Amino acid sequence: MRYYNKERYITIVNELNEAKAKGIRWFKENPQKYNELLNYQGILENHLFRLEREEFLVIIEKFLNNTIEFEQFEDEFSKLWVKTQITSCRGKRNSILIKMIDPDPQSDSFCSRMTAIYRGFELIEDEDWTKEEMKPFVESILIEMKSSNFNNEEIRALELQSLKMESSKQALVPGNKQLPNDRQIISRLILLSTIIYLAIIFKKIFI
Repeated sequence: MRYYNKERYITIVNELNEAKAKGIRWFKENPQKYNELLNYQGILENHLFRLEREEFLVIIEKFLNNTIEFEQFEDEFSKLWVKTQITSCRGKRNSILIKMIDPDPQSDSFCSRMTAIYRGFELIEDEDWTKEEMKPFVESILIEMKSSNFNNEEIRALELQSLKMESSKQALVPGNKQLPNDRQIISRLILLSTIIYLAIIFKKIFI
């Protein structure tokens, strides 16, 4: 993760807010501090976006596993990105929030990766890209995320979630029969034996 100094960040934010209240053009008069501020904001933004990683990953996995079509993927992902971006923009200049948060090193580049997907929708809309090109691109982003934005335990949880989603998808395919588990087999045997027993009793009574 890039260099991050929380106390310095808070000092610059407070200075910026005071300058804005006085109508001072702080950005133009403090280019070096401005670059420093952008660095701190980028680190915090990655952290705030990573807090929503489970929601982002669920949407991505659904798209890559063909559980949802491109249009639904674009809609769900865009809404989550915009919501997170609004939260991030508010938080980056809030000294109280900054003081409460210690950015996770594993959040590095997370926002950039989610934004790259979001910008992909714009490229498709401008016809500079196709829907078919989106899936391999999203898959490459997912590989990068798993290698740097998640720990081993989280990756295992993601893999289990992916397997469950694939299993659910297969169960919905017409004509796709799933093998019964042990509990189902036992239940069916009990039901069958009960039917046979009742048939024998019925035969003794009426024959």
